[in-house]
Amino acid sequence: MKKKYLLALLLFSLLISCGNSDNSNLLCDGKDYCFIFTSITTNDGDVDTNNDGNPITEADAICNADSNKTNTATYKALFVDGSNRQACSESNCANTEEGRIDWPLRASMEYRQTDGTTIIATTSIHGVFTFDITNVFSSATDNSWTGLNDNFVTHTVDCSNFNSNSGGASGAMGMHNDKTEDSIYGGDDTCSDLNRFICIEQP
Repeated sequence: MKKKYLLALLLFSLLISCGNSDNSNLLCDGKDYCFIFTSITTNDGDVDTNNDGNPITEADAICNADSNKTNTATYKALFVDGSNRQACSESNCANTEEGRIDWPLRASMEYRQTDGTTIIATTSIHGVFTFDITNVFSSATDNSWTGLNDNFVTHTVDCSNFNSNSGGASGAMGMHNDKTEDSIYGGDDTCSDLNRFICIEQP
């Protein structure tokens, strides 16, 4: 009887410990919200500079080396290619996470500009924004490569999987100083254009 009681107590303690650990993993650099910034660094449509078929690695590296980054946390770019990163594989990511790969936004998380006070928006339970958002990602001019359509689905216009800087090709970009769907897809820029990246702090 005593052994059963001790075993139950041990299991209860483990459950509490696991619960506390999970909660702490939701924090971004000790905060209950995460930062978003746009990079000062710009790049043309040839993001996959090492030609390994994964432009996401280079985009994330730009975010983490950028001078607009205000802390030591890890950041990922709000940037997709459909095989190494995507929000979903369906026709509208607002209602599903089916096919999600390495998506940088957390579900039900508040995001702020790096001043720590300007709230951008809180994501839905599926980890995407509902537009219009409260404040822009950044007031910086220019655009950011995203590879997204306006419903967070991966766009088919992608500078040959972001491996081309040809002026004759195009890639999907977002207008990061806009509160509407245009913030993630504001049209197609020629692949020779220089654009920023929207950078998302990771828990």
